[in-house]
Amino acid sequence: MTSTRIPALLSPYLAFPEEASLVLLSGVLGASTNWLVLRFLAAALATCEQGHATHDGDPETVVVTLSFLREWTFWRVEAGRVGVDLARALKTRRFTFLDGLSHLFSESSSPRTVVPDGLHSLYDPTLKSIEKEVLAVIKDIKQSGKGERSKKIVLVIDGLDLCLAVTGQSAQDVRDMLEEWREHVHSTVLTASADSPLIHSTSTPLESNHAAFVTGLAHEARLILSVRNLNTGIAKDVSGVIRVTRGGTWDGRAGDAGGRDISGQAEEIQEKEMLFFVGGDGGVKVWER
Repeated sequence: MTSTRIPALLSPYLAFPEEASLVLLSGVLGASTNWLVLRFLAAALATCEQGHATHDGDPETVVVTLSFLREWTFWRVEAGRVGVDLARALKTRRFTFLDGLSHLFSESSSPRTVVPDGLHSLYDPTLKSIEKEVLAVIKDIKQSGKGERSKKIVLVIDGLDLCLAVTGQSAQDVRDMLEEWREHVHSTVLTASADSPLIHSTSTPLESNHAAFVTGLAHEARLILSVRNLNTGIAKDVSGVIRVTRGGTWDGRAGDAGGRDISGQAEEIQEKEMLFFVGGDGGVKVWER
């Protein structure tokens, strides 16, 4: 039976990220990072709730998710399957969602839809507008802290590499936008596609851009979690392989790249490969290879 909770073997890698850290989640066609993102959200929101209850003097933490590949309904439903109530987190202002899919490429001139607090949509696909709108949301959240405290933000971005294809901008332009956001948040978790044609082929400008973008992220990340299909093909009881590696900014401190668990203790990070299985109920099993 698969578990909707965070598998024990993954706990050190999904712990609350250290300040200024970047965690890169890479996936390929047939081996999505969705289940990893959901468990990052679960771990981060659990830390938010406990931190608020036991460390009243610390800045309140908010998880901001920006998704270019999936809309709010997908994340709300899938998170519910693993025991995370994103709608409740939205109401308590511990979670904010930016929809970079539903309206970003719409040619309709109709008025913008009124949405609940904490839900935002991007409407202009130009890189400058995307950067400006996301930054405005981040700054509003930080400034909403009580007194002199600014809120601590964990930024989760799903599919930022899509901007390379739809904006026509260079890898450096998109990375510069990301760096601007990172200056205003506590830490960042980012997904990107790492299919072989996008990483190893440079026959088109998009392929060259994508390879440069993902390679640059790997150098900037402290921790990289990569999921891929089995080399031997499809198996009914194994979904794929997850590989944990240290990124280019890993500096060897225990817990530095992976962060801290719910109790605040530094987690030891070890590079390894594991097998995983994602069940039909959304649950996941992870075991040593």
